Amino acid sequence: MQGSKDVPMNCKVLDILQCPNCGSKSFSFNVFEGAPEDIREGVVWCDRLDWFPVERRVLEFLPRDLEYRSERIQFQDKYADQLSACGLLARAEPENARSTDALDPIQAQQRHFDWYAENDQQAYNSYAAMPFWRIVDLRTFATWNRRIQPNLEAGEAPRLLLDVGCAQGRSSLGIAQRGIRVIGFDISKRLAEQAYLNFEKLPGGPEFNDFIVADGSHFPFQPGVFDYVLVYGVLHHLPDPRVACKEIARVLKSGGVYFGSENNRTVLRVIFDLLQRMAPAWHEEAGAQPLIGRRDFADWFAGSEVNLAISYTVFVPPHLVNMLGRNIGAGLVAASDYVLKALPVVREQAGLIVIEGQKN
Repeated sequence: MQGSKDVPMNCKVLDILQCPNCGSKSFSFNVFEGAPEDIREGVVWCDRLDWFPVERRVLEFLPRDLEYRSERIQFQDKYADQLSACGLLARAEPENARSTDALDPIQAQQRHFDWYAENDQQAYNSYAAMPFWRIVDLRTFATWNRRIQPNLEAGEAPRLLLDVGCAQGRSSLGIAQRGIRVIGFDISKRLAEQAYLNFEKLPGGPEFNDFIVADGSHFPFQPGVFDYVLVYGVLHHLPDPRVACKEIARVLKSGGVYFGSENNRTVLRVIFDLLQRMAPAWHEEAGAQPLIGRRDFADWFAGSEVNLAISYTVFVPPHLVNMLGRNIGAGLVAASDYVLKALPVVREQAGLIVIEGQKN
């Protein structure tokens, strides 16, 4: 059963996808379990018959060398007859497949965040719920929400936001509640599944928003389709943030806005690193560039038609904020920001750099 483009969930997003292997922009799908309006298990494939499984309502849309290979084999065995009926035969392994014995940086991130989704040390939900991040999230999104507006008129389609590295929906759950349609993706299949479950609790959530598993270095979307792109603490996990910045510019519409936040390149970082060695507040798995500064962003977006506005926030160690608790910690963060951001040299030494970029 091939579906039309007015069905919800993964199939609704087909008209803006492009194949991570061949770049095709034309797709078909088949439902194995569920119905077109509620696809629990199924398959999506491109013109060249590269196929991608839908499992537990999440589309795994990864390039060949990042696939969850063992799960793919199980899926293929389970639905062999249906795949054969679609003309999707068993596929040979690519010659350039990445070894599972020696992980490359992207695979290492994938494994780390699959672990972080649920473990007995500190699951991602606990990380996101700590006082420090609750305070920072509320302050950051309070500013961004003034620019992220549905602006709906009668019959107008909702604005579309891409949440890059969506995790379990931490960054965009509140945005979706305001009438913005969210397309989220993460390198971790486990986190993308959690995001779907969190959004499922919203009125109309499964029909309105989509979550897929994809690579943050190469966005599997067509150019110029998003009103907003949100990249919240993701670039410092990537092997080459420059590539992702080019992708941000590529998928933004003219007039679209990029919102981002990253670890700032600051001389005060040594304090945080020392505290992390003494008593880790969370488990970090940074990429090749764990700290990012103003000049980095200027370089990465050069020639992209995205005009950047940079600001800074948080001069207080997370460990202290967590110890003080949410109420007192929020007051301390707000007071220190108010005082220190007014000082020309000091303000650039904050712990986080915050970016807004609008495309011409």
